[in-house]
Amino acid sequence: MLCELALPPGCRGRNMPQTPTQARGISAPLLEILKSPRVSTPTRTVLRRRLEGPPADYKPTCITPEAFQILERVLARLLPEDEDGAPGANELSLAARLEQQRAAGHGNGWRYASLPPDAQALSTGLARLDESAQHRHRRHFVDLTEDRADALLHRVQNGEEKWEGLDSSRWFEEILADATELYVAHPATMDAMGFDGFADEPAGWPAHAGGGIGINNTEAWELKGKHRSR
Repeated sequence: MLCELALPPGCRGRNMPQTPTQARGISAPLLEILKSPRVSTPTRTVLRRRLEGPPADYKPTCITPEAFQILERVLARLLPEDEDGAPGANELSLAARLEQQRAAGHGNGWRYASLPPDAQALSTGLARLDESAQHRHRRHFVDLTEDRADALLHRVQNGEEKWEGLDSSRWFEEILADATELYVAHPATMDAMGFDGFADEPAGWPAHAGGGIGINNTEAWELKGKHRSR
């Protein structure tokens, strides 16, 4: 039986990052590659869809709005925006993307036998996490300080939180894996890393005679280092 979260109205804590109202953009150099014939039509379509992302007023369907706030906080702690300008989880609406994926059953095709189906595991785990926060700190997870939130997530990761009917360590592993896959697949993350390996259309690559391509030998169109946009 799923445990229903019962957070009071306005439970979003002062440490809770807000979901962005506009998707993160990409730099002009990466955009030029994306528009070029070096990228196949199917790949371009997928990447543009990822750029558009979920709507700003996204409504979760397999978890409650309160649980969705907890998920946002969890992902913000796992994948924060770094000082070099790489996007953070909430800047990319990662919680909405992950919830949408779990609700639609579009996972990676397998799960641990110790975990329930993906959507149920997400809901139950977030409820258990909030129960752990209340048990240890008498506060909801969204209201914990960053240090306490991180410490609790470490306990969950290490399996030190014993949850009824759910393996906390396995749950954390699956959340982290799904979030990481969604994160690195976003064009803004590729942009921050200077990654242009999505250029997958052979017809868009000119022929090279005399071994002109090699290690550390790039072409003029390729990204040079990190291109960040704001």
